[in-house]
Amino acid sequence: MDSSDRTAALELEVESLRRRLAEAEAALRSQSGPADEAVAADVHGLRLRHEAVVQASKDAIYALSPDLQIETWNRGAEAIFGFAPDDVIGGSERDLCPPSELEALDDLVRQVQEHGSAMTVDAVRWRKDRSWIRVIQSLTPIRDHDGRTVGYAVVAHDITERKRTERQLRDAMARTSLALAAGRMGTFELDLASQRNTWSDEVYAIYGLDRAAFEPTLENVQALIHPDDRGLFADCLEKARSGGCFEVELRVRHRDGRYIWVHSRGLASFDVDHKPLALFGVVADITQRKEADRNQQLLIGELNHRVRNTLATVQAIASQTLRRAKDPADFVPSFSGRIQALSRAHTLLTRTAWQGTDLDSLVREQLLLGSTDRITCEGPDVSLEPQLALQLALVLHELGTNARKHGSLSVPNGFVTVRWMVEHAGDSRSLHLNWMERGGPRVNPPDSTGFGTLLIERMLQQGQCGHSRISFDPAGVTCEISMHLPRPAPAAGVPSEPDAAAQAPERVSGSRA
Repeated sequence: MDSSDRTAALELEVESLRRRLAEAEAALRSQSGPADEAVAADVHGLRLRHEAVVQASKDAIYALSPDLQIETWNRGAEAIFGFAPDDVIGGSERDLCPPSELEALDDLVRQVQEHGSAMTVDAVRWRKDRSWIRVIQSLTPIRDHDGRTVGYAVVAHDITERKRTERQLRDAMARTSLALAAGRMGTFELDLASQRNTWSDEVYAIYGLDRAAFEPTLENVQALIHPDDRGLFADCLEKARSGGCFEVELRVRHRDGRYIWVHSRGLASFDVDHKPLALFGVVADITQRKEADRNQQLLIGELNHRVRNTLATVQAIASQTLRRAKDPADFVPSFSGRIQALSRAHTLLTRTAWQGTDLDSLVREQLLLGSTDRITCEGPDVSLEPQLALQLALVLHELGTNARKHGSLSVPNGFVTVRWMVEHAGDSRSLHLNWMERGGPRVNPPDSTGFGTLLIERMLQQGQCGHSRISFDPAGVTCEISMHLPRPAPAAGVPSEPDAAAQAPERVSGSRA
């Protein structure tokens, strides 16, 4: 029985006693003789019973005059409001009302007078310590034998704690809803007997389903699950029926036809005989997490592949450099320079998350050392894939190192020109790069082929992406490099036009490095 029902029952009891007391008093006035003493005894007994009921109640029960002056005050009223009888008897009901409640009190009295019966409202009243409380207050008219209202009976039940609990519950539910929304989670309740689900709006949103068009029975839900995951779902559901935790990650068909990943977790409730009744839980869309996990695994695999390739390259460079070094003092700078060339190329690729790098930046990174004002770079914008960029970086490093040690950059008036162009042939593209040294010492062909020359000539061939040819002309070293380039993907919404691309001139950037 809630507070309003309890208040109504108490009102009926008090009203019944009051009516019987009034009837007894009327009988007493209408009779005379020996019966007077018996009637008087009945009246006295009813008065005692009435008083006992009123004083025993934990609710506030008190009487008001027609002008709302307080005439009686029970123990329940003293406990609820904090006022002793001497503090309030003779005072006004208005003194218990905050200013904002006075209009509501006048309206309550007016309704009681108009209807001629009890009215119940939710009201706010002051306590003696000036704190406010919430009460369910019932106002009942008291009439004399002629039916005239001679006062009012008040029954008030303190609902302050109940209201506070309700507010805390609402706040907790709001916080829970906010947390579920922030986590993109929905809630579900599965009746294990009827196998019918109750979903929150968030679950319908996750699956892209319309509440009005989809009935979430267990059979319909299983039909949404990927065929390969239905056995896993059934096993987890059986585990929950046996008292375990229900937790599963599986694929579910979205309304748009694609499969999404969801994570579901819940617990079952049981009756006194430990029979499972219902399963309560949450559902979260983890598609993005699964895709991130997959991408991470791909990246780890790619990283492992690159690390292995890099280590193999370093090992080959170390072995060949050491084999051809005249002494340890010659090995260290040669080996360090080649490793630093790889490092600079790796730095460029890291800036683009290993999506490639442009040729102009690669040339500058490898050649902007020492006599930078005597190196000229000219060519269109070209994007190189990571492996091709690493191989070309080593080739450029060897050419630059040779030019500084023996070639045109070893004397004040020498210079280097690096030019490149892109050739289109149908669906294929080729990069042609020309390295030319001039103004340096007279060049004589070497008596033997060093590791640097071998690296220049064979690096691109080993990568199966092109070839290079170095010439020791008396006027200066030249190197012709040709590499196959992947065809760039067309922009979104723009059809590929190979003929137009082949005819369009490349944008050329020319500068002194």
